[in-house]
Amino acid sequence: MQRIVILMAALALCPNAMQAQMCDPNPPPPCARLHPHSIFFLGTVIDTGTDDGKPVHSARFHIDEAFLGIANGQSEIVVESNSLRVVKGVTYLIDAFHRGKDEQGNDWIDLTTCGASGESTQEPAAAVLRFLRDRAAGTAPPASLGVFAFDNGRHVPGVTITASSGGKSAVLQASSIGTAMFRGIEPGVVELSATHPHYHLEIGPLTDSRVEVLPAACPTALLEFRADTTVTGLMVDANGQPIPYFDLDLISISSGPGPGFSTRTGADGKFTFTSVSPGTFWLGANLTWYGSMDVPPTYFPGKLTQTDAVPVVVKLGESVSGLRFTKPDFGSDRTVRVCVVDEAGAPVPAVRILNPHDTEGPRRASLGETLMTDETGCATATGYTKVQYSIRASKRSYTGDPSRSSDYVVIEPGDQPAEVRLMLKAIR
Repeated sequence: MQRIVILMAALALCPNAMQAQMCDPNPPPPCARLHPHSIFFLGTVIDTGTDDGKPVHSARFHIDEAFLGIANGQSEIVVESNSLRVVKGVTYLIDAFHRGKDEQGNDWIDLTTCGASGESTQEPAAAVLRFLRDRAAGTAPPASLGVFAFDNGRHVPGVTITASSGGKSAVLQASSIGTAMFRGIEPGVVELSATHPHYHLEIGPLTDSRVEVLPAACPTALLEFRADTTVTGLMVDANGQPIPYFDLDLISISSGPGPGFSTRTGADGKFTFTSVSPGTFWLGANLTWYGSMDVPPTYFPGKLTQTDAVPVVVKLGESVSGLRFTKPDFGSDRTVRVCVVDEAGAPVPAVRILNPHDTEGPRRASLGETLMTDETGCATATGYTKVQYSIRASKRSYTGDPSRSSDYVVIEPGDQPAEVRLMLKAIR
């Protein structure tokens, strides 16, 4: 007997249609729920289900109507979960899918997260059931395919999209929000290709270049594009000498999330950002909240604050070149030695030295993301004489003992090598 294993206990079947807080309050149309690995059937609980809806671990269903993914002639199926809420005698629509094979070679079937499973008379299960019955009767609308063109999460308008299937091709121009809808698609595998004068299609896991369309289904496909635009320039020090192998950021200036890019200067101090989306950006070093460089946030053309910085504007189809970024004078190299001890004063090896990512402003800088004490309980890093650093020590425990951490210590600018002692205390 086939079994469906529900891995998400929080989304287990409930007497009312399954709608968890994590799911979209505006469910997709029923036709968008059909996928090549889908399983849909209408079943009534005949065994193990309770009369009061209390959780159980498994329930046997009689298959009243099989719509998709159920073997011919199968009359029963078992649904398992560590917290299954179903009522004996109640009829449910089950929305599941074939995940693959388990270690024993058996079919691994999972309930669709945020799917349509639920009592057959409750929404959205009732609407999906009506669609499935129309589809079985041949009265559902023909298949369609919606295509969305994106560049780093932003719509790409004006893309020419070609959909090919069964020896036939259709060509549409994407709308102003980067969408195209192919209607009346012949069921089967649809091959997608697309062109744009200033973008190229990124072939990879984010692009659905092949889509299998089932009869009466309306799936969507995502096409990820990258702009044919670069930002190039030269990084120099205060004396005008090129700075090799220096990490740089290009961060979008926008009210919401925007694209970000990173690169590193070459041996000659030159840098190139590739496939830069149109927009306005801050160019600089250590600009992200997780920055790990030993200099404070630094902005083009060589400033420590955004107020004094010059934004870089990238227009569609127009590369930016000739930028000259001067690294401010942060002083000469400075050796920083950090030693970690326990509350008894004994050195503690294998302790990570962390930098506070929540520190904002021009003083934020890092001594490195991989700094760790050696067998003597100490670690050595190189910073700059004119830069302030803030550090703490942290040692996680995986044995049940409490993890330990030190207080933050600020290392003020100075010309002499710095010696810092951090004491670990248990985190209660």
